[in-house]
Amino acid sequence: MAGVRELVDLTNVSEQMQSDETKKVSYEQVLLEDAEKWKVTLKRELINWGDYDIKANELSNKYIEDDFANLVKDKENEAYVKGIYYIKDGNLKDKTYIYDKVYDKVYKIPVTRIWKYKVHSVHELDYLQKGGRRNVGKVDYTSITQNAELKTINGLKYYEPDLNHLAKEVTSLIFYEKVNGNITTTEHPVSAGQWISSGKPNQIAENGHTYVLYDYANQIWANIRIETSSIQTNWTWIPRYEYSISGTTTNIAFVDTQDNKLNGEQGEFTKLKNFEGNNKKGMWVSKYEPTQKATTNASSYSYYIPDIRGLDKESTEVAIYNEDATGFVEYKKLSEIPNISQFSQNNNWFDYYNQRWANIKVTKNGLETWWVWIPRYGYKNLSQNSTDLIFINTADNPLDGTSFKDLVIPEVFKGNDKRGIWVSKYEPTSTQQTVLEDINNLPDVSTLITNTNKDKVKVYLELYNEDKTGFSGEVELSSIENLEQFAKVNKWYDYSEKAWANVKVVNTQGTSSTNDDIETWWVWIPRYAYNMVGNKMDIVLLDKNNKTPNGKDMPKSYTIPEAFKDNQKEGIWVSKYEPTEKK
Repeated sequence: MAGVRELVDLTNVSEQMQSDETKKVSYEQVLLEDAEKWKVTLKRELINWGDYDIKANELSNKYIEDDFANLVKDKENEAYVKGIYYIKDGNLKDKTYIYDKVYDKVYKIPVTRIWKYKVHSVHELDYLQKGGRRNVGKVDYTSITQNAELKTINGLKYYEPDLNHLAKEVTSLIFYEKVNGNITTTEHPVSAGQWISSGKPNQIAENGHTYVLYDYANQIWANIRIETSSIQTNWTWIPRYEYSISGTTTNIAFVDTQDNKLNGEQGEFTKLKNFEGNNKKGMWVSKYEPTQKATTNASSYSYYIPDIRGLDKESTEVAIYNEDATGFVEYKKLSEIPNISQFSQNNNWFDYYNQRWANIKVTKNGLETWWVWIPRYGYKNLSQNSTDLIFINTADNPLDGTSFKDLVIPEVFKGNDKRGIWVSKYEPTSTQQTVLEDINNLPDVSTLITNTNKDKVKVYLELYNEDKTGFSGEVELSSIENLEQFAKVNKWYDYSEKAWANVKVVNTQGTSSTNDDIETWWVWIPRYAYNMVGNKMDIVLLDKNNKTPNGKDMPKSYTIPEAFKDNQKEGIWVSKYEPTEKK
């Protein structure tokens, strides 16, 4: 239900923005004869959450069945239900979901069982869980009335952002901080009402900081955010313009509503179809898709899709599961994915309802790392052996619209607005049940320093203390003449005692200042196979031919991890922690 709610909200926002590009559903008014066939539980919810004079929870099923049609029929066209529509989408089963446009609520026609409750909407589930008052009545937003004016900023003339007809309560303008003449990623949202009442500035100063909304002469585009109960959408303002193409260069000319050029451009320019036959002052373009995704299972819930901002798109590949999610069937570079939200919907990348976690593989400088996306979540311990987990938004409220008392927020999400975190997939754990037999797979350090990075990278081998509870020192790789001999006489690793080979790689960025250094830690994972025994894991180390230390074949019940399938790698370096700037 939460996923469908998101689609409905996105469509409603798109209609406000007069944008067809992000509409996700269409509506078809419900025939009264269809509604009369619905279960009494659905009819009761519709009455409970509508602003009717009767209270369904005080009425018998027979009364509801007999009087429902008269209550909900459209008086102007009695063949239909007033204000209630089927939600139509290519991925949804026909006539499964309905939308009450009058009261802005989504219902699933078949009854849904979630925990001990049987409901048709998240509103009813929330009410039953916390026993609060139903929030009945229409949802009324204040429609913005604004005359978008021509502005001249840094010598360039164009129309300012047009907020006409947008909902005042859910719309914010996103200013970005300007530091030393450069725009940063630090956001400063300002509500639509505050922006208009303060004179619609393109730049503001607060507490010694400068924030910019737009400056098209310097390629700074105005952005707004519309945030409803279920989604957050971001939009960029494109003032009305025309264009011309000269060779490989595209030139644009901002124009007024009569298509007169505003800045004295000469020559022939082409009109945009979006501005033909109308007097629009510009258009809002969806900046990126909503930030959450939901399953459509009976107990559906939503969560933030993986945040790929900041990842090296050429070095990062998305791992796509096979049909039964027993392994990966395909890898896709981020640079080849134009729309991550659409890709997520069309590919078997993740499905947290079915415990399929989003995986990425990063291959850089001869090193391969695997990462798993953990969406922002909270939890509640139900008993000693049972934990209830729920995905939350950046305000720490459940994303599926339900209520959740005594929710515990993990430390990693406290005091921040992270939508989730990427964690290293292959960091060794203490869950293994058996003692490992060591194998002579000397960590391959040849890939740590390459010809392209040798002038900027220093590698240090971290040495364990006596009881292998921590490190007692480090030795720079460049000072070691014979690595095999070094490994024999120093406490660099001992896999029979779960002491894994660690290295620290310091990227100097080619500068003498240590403040510019970036430090990463890596763990050598020798080639291995595993077998799950209960909730514990047995591991056996292998050579490149999949032989155990005693020369025998790998046991049939064991599985080779994805990183070692179809290759003869003796091991891999994996990132131990997320890279950080050295402090």
